[in-house]
Amino acid sequence: MALLMSCALLLAALAAVLASATQAHAFTTIGSLKLTPSSGSIDTPLLVTRVETDGPCPADTVTSALAVDIPGTDFAGNLAKLESAPSTTEAFSGTLADNVGFPYPTLKQRLLNAIPEASLDGVYTIGLNCGLNAADAPAFTVLIEVEGDSWSVLEQKTTGITLSSVPAQPELGTTYTLVANVAPEGAAGRVTLGSKATETAEPVTIGEADVVDGKAEFTLTAPATSGSSYFHLAFAPTDTQSYAPSESDGYLSFLEANTPTTPPPTTPAPGGSEDLVVTDSEGNTLEADPALEPGDTVKITAHGFTASAAVKADLDGGTALADATADAEGTVNEYAFTVPDDIEDGDHTLTLAEDASGGQSVEFAFSTGAGATDDPTDSPTADPSDTTSPDASTGGSDTGGSGSGGSDTGGLGTDSGSGGVLASTGAELGTAALGGLALIAAGAALVLHVRRKGMLRFTAPRH
Repeated sequence: MALLMSCALLLAALAAVLASATQAHAFTTIGSLKLTPSSGSIDTPLLVTRVETDGPCPADTVTSALAVDIPGTDFAGNLAKLESAPSTTEAFSGTLADNVGFPYPTLKQRLLNAIPEASLDGVYTIGLNCGLNAADAPAFTVLIEVEGDSWSVLEQKTTGITLSSVPAQPELGTTYTLVANVAPEGAAGRVTLGSKATETAEPVTIGEADVVDGKAEFTLTAPATSGSSYFHLAFAPTDTQSYAPSESDGYLSFLEANTPTTPPPTTPAPGGSEDLVVTDSEGNTLEADPALEPGDTVKITAHGFTASAAVKADLDGGTALADATADAEGTVNEYAFTVPDDIEDGDHTLTLAEDASGGQSVEFAFSTGAGATDDPTDSPTADPSDTTSPDASTGGSDTGGSGSGGSDTGGLGTDSGSGGVLASTGAELGTAALGGLALIAAGAALVLHVRRKGMLRFTAPRH
């Protein structure tokens, strides 16, 4: 009986040692891990109750455990065990359990073994390994941050990577810059560029570059013939605790004709240019610089663009309009434009410009509002029979002097050189002056007659 009891105690002690043993070597990460809950106390007997992976364990995996990568060592200390066998065919989730009778050490105890006297605050790797106690066990991992007696999953910022080029549409056979744009701002790291034979083919690495100011740049040579080049971009952040990696695919199209050709000189078509024809809503062709009203709709046909080019439309250099697309012959056909209801009176310009460096640009000029007319000769003329008073007419009267080209009558200037508008006024004033002189002469004669008859005397005043 004593021998049996000794064996039992020995087996129990051995089980306890195995239960609390550390796994040799750190993790080999094969995927990401989700913990439930995502935060808690580092002194809790069971750190988490449930885990979820983003992929399967290797085919020969039969068991799994949750462990923490012990800092400063090549060991990972077990914290809990997966209650069911891990899947070897697909992503899986499962519940965790403590070891019955001989519980696993807590996260705090594990860390104190490695950091007995210093602060435990920091970032640590938690892994669900595929193969309990296996060396270099593949594992699904997640980063946690410890602060005081609490822990929480470290939330990494999502990153994104997109593709562009300089120039935007490289010419065949020329050197251009391929740009990998990385977001968010501040995400430092390195971009690996891969080339793909087809859109679905596996990428072949052709270069690596560091991210500077949100961009990683590669110098490449455009193909000699038209077609599309496919690329794969992979961003590896320097700060893996703060930023997550990202990948994306992209492509560039290279065309035979990337530079618009200048059309041969021709007789300008209605609408002001050989590249432009404008018609109204009834299909009538408009002359150059027509007068339009708010609400009028015209259709613009413009030539000379690159085949299938994207074309931007703009009003007066500041109002973006709906985009257009050139056809296979480089023509934008019947682009519909409606004059805005709130447009200001005056001269305006609608521009159709190719969305590429050095591309074709065509302008349609028109006018609106007061003064805008289809017939520039249609303007009001003066009626020769109209009369204007001297006080209300510019150049008509000049107090104290003669008007330009006029005559001086009693200090009142009249302008007879104003095309007849003031001529009748001058005649009427002359007639009135003559009549006044006649009255004065008649009065003088009457005075002489009365004086001679003794009816009127002039004597010196009395003092």
